[in-house]
Amino acid sequence: VSIDQTQLGLAAPKFTKAMACFVSVAASLRQNRARIEAQVATRATSATARETRQMDRFTRDAENADEKSAQSAFNAAQCYARTGGKGIALNLVDVAIAHPRMKEKAEALKAAIEKLPQ
Repeated sequence: VSIDQTQLGLAAPKFTKAMACFVSVAASLRQNRARIEAQVATRATSATARETRQMDRFTRDAENADEKSAQSAFNAAQCYARTGGKGIALNLVDVAIAHPRMKEKAEALKAAIEKLPQ
């Protein structure tokens, strides 16, 4: 998602949509990992090397999607805050705060948003 500083009102919903897409992708990846784990659990043997690689990839990709979701929420919160959407900005920044890599930056943004007038 690219952002044009003069088009914040148009960018905000795009970042929000991106956030939702990344959440969906992460959930799908976790379901795929769970499916393989269930298949392995039904056998008397441990996971094959291929299954282990797949599960590791699903986990890594889901974590990456989680981070991108938090980044998108942060970006959307910035856009909404700058265009007068304080309430939605606060909701979105809380999503970003929940991710460990975004926590500090998002907390600073939240403090700035809270100081904005209604």
